[in-house]
Amino acid sequence: METIKEFKDIFEKVKAATRLSVEDGNRLIRSKNLVELGAMANFVKKRLHGGRIHFTHSLNVNHSNICVLSCKFCAWAKTKKHPEAYALTVDEIERL
Repeated sequence: METIKEFKDIFEKVKAATRLSVEDGNRLIRSKNLVELGAMANFVKKRLHGGRIHFTHSLNVNHSNICVLSCKFCAWAKTKKHPEAYALTVDEIERL
């Protein structure tokens, strides 16, 4: 894989199935080099799963948007008395 330049040393470990160090992990987490990160991830995915593709489906039920924390950055949560506040019962969730 000739696209791996910045993380050549880490990719050698990945190819050898050698455990990465904490320092390796920190370099990867701090990197903005999505091309190389994606290439290494795809290499591991192909080694583990071949050409098979896996999908996941997740359901996140927000039964309420009422919050008492009032974080300055949140534009979603409402106070109990806000006209758009809601708290769904189990029956309402099942019906929806």
